[in-house]
Amino acid sequence: MIAIRRRGERAAAGFARAEDGVAIVEFALIVPVLLIIYFGTVEITSVMRNVRKVDILSRTIGDTLSQRTMPTADEVNEVFQVAPIVLAPFDGTGVQMTVSAVGVVGDAETGPLQVCSSVAAAGSPVRAAGAPAPVAGADSLQPKGTRLLLVEISAPYKPVTAASLFGDGGPGFLITRKTLWPVRYGRRYASMSPEVVLGSGASCPPR
Repeated sequence: MIAIRRRGERAAAGFARAEDGVAIVEFALIVPVLLIIYFGTVEITSVMRNVRKVDILSRTIGDTLSQRTMPTADEVNEVFQVAPIVLAPFDGTGVQMTVSAVGVVGDAETGPLQVCSSVAAAGSPVRAAGAPAPVAGADSLQPKGTRLLLVEISAPYKPVTAASLFGDGGPGFLITRKTLWPVRYGRRYASMSPEVVLGSGASCPPR
């Protein structure tokens, strides 16, 4: 009985000192965490780059059209065609682009922005004249007679790590940007502020 107990104690002591599988267990526990950190860093960096590209595209479109008075359909299409160039190396297909001339109508010292005229790239929505400008509340109230361009960009994003691992990046999500841009040139109609008339629309009404 005593011999059996001693053998049991020696076996228990040997098991306590055994370290053969410790490294494998630690490796199995740490590797998933390291992979999550690595792929998360890659994905966050990619998203930030794409957001920056969308922001540059929005500003490029706004700055270009703000230097026109009544841009023709061909001029507008040429501006929209820069999207794949600006967004590279990200995919420029499926990007929606809408530009609206917005302004404050009425005699009040401040008022909400409303759409006066609008154009859009193929497959993108055109804003109806007279509709409220789709901007945040803080930006919607502007001084009387304000005239601006509102550039709306919506670009699909697919995760790069998922595409690398599984071939299809999945549904992803949309990166959107709304930029209010001042009119550089334009023509003065019912306001002292210069205004751009887009598409077949008209200038902002006085009231």
